[in-house]
Amino acid sequence: YLQLLQELCSAFDLDLPFRPKSSNYGIMGGMCCQSMFILILPPQPSSCLYICQHCLVHLGDIARYRNQLSQAESFYRHAAQLVPYNGQPYNQMAILAASRAEQLPMVFYYCHSIAVKHPFPAAATNLNKTFSKLADGENELKTHKLSSHEVVLYFLRFHAHIYLSKDLPFAAKIKDLLISQFRTHLYQEAFTLRELVYMVAINLFSLHHVRDCTTDKDIDTAAYSDEEMAGWNLALGMSMSLLSLMLHYIPTKSEQSAQDSPCLAAVKVTLDWLTHRPNLFEEETIMDKPL
Repeated sequence: YLQLLQELCSAFDLDLPFRPKSSNYGIMGGMCCQSMFILILPPQPSSCLYICQHCLVHLGDIARYRNQLSQAESFYRHAAQLVPYNGQPYNQMAILAASRAEQLPMVFYYCHSIAVKHPFPAAATNLNKTFSKLADGENELKTHKLSSHEVVLYFLRFHAHIYLSKDLPFAAKIKDLLISQFRTHLYQEAFTLRELVYMVAINLFSLHHVRDCTTDKDIDTAAYSDEEMAGWNLALGMSMSLLSLMLHYIPTKSEQSAQDSPCLAAVKVTLDWLTHRPNLFEEETIMDKPL
């Protein structure tokens, strides 16, 4: 796969930022190499990038099979950077996160793999299996202070119930628990910038899964069942509550630079999303939420 990738780049004059020189792999450069491809009709640039991405994904798979997880992640990230609207690299990154027992990144990358222009079909099946396992957990909520790991687990369980439209009254209880727990953890900066962005992205994915909100046109709520609307209101309520709390805990200039806050990127992602959907400000869930 490495040699094929190098030959493709040499033959079709592809300039990839992460590509080592062909001579490192014993491939002759210049006219000698290109003369072998002189009779080939040059393909579209998108086709070249697709086959290069294919090589990078499989190189990542080989590294993962060898338990070279950092190398695998590097290949997958290069593949995603090359054609960001194809879902396969994100699915592979989710599988990689699963091998590391990192549940939040795993769910995020499955969602990412589904949400792009060209989704990877297996990602939907993988996400459904993941959420089914999470939703089948015990229905007793813990009352003590949760660790950051437990908060993440309950957060994913909440979205599992929303995604599967399963036991939404229990999902409402999880939402109330999470909001109370987020206060402490955001104050203590227990979550990293990346973790908060993952959470916000999963929130927005759930909203798009439950209801079509890809445009700023008014939504015909009569087209959705009571269960779908209940899931929508829960997911929207979670998103707005988290936004409100993050805004509250972004420090003022007198405390520390706001740019150092782990909440800032997640707040921007949420506000950017809302900016393109002004009709959502008429939703009762948002109108009743002080921001």
